Amino acid sequence: MATTTETAAATETVVETATVVEPQAAVNCVRTIKADIVAFDQVFFYNRFGAVNPYGMMYALRRDVVPIDPSRGLTPGNIQLRADKRPRPLVLRANVG
Repeated sequence: MATTTETAAATETVVETATVVEPQAAVNCVRTIKADIVAFDQVFFYNRFGAVNPYGMMYALRRDVVPIDPSRGLTPGNIQLRADKRPRPLVLRANVG
């Protein structure tokens, strides 16, 4: 990319060159962890002033959720986080294809 700066005395041209980075091979993972994950509706409270997102969703490990109504089992709309669990970030990474 070339840029030109004009002054009253002279014209100056500055040439910048880009560094080419060679593509690297894909990282070959030697360890794969499989987890049983469920998604469920969860209201998010953002602050103490009452800002909420009533349509929030959360991911959790299946072992960390319980049914709201035990007679219906773990069905859509009937799942909540166990009482002894606090929401914590869960990172999901997946290969494309």
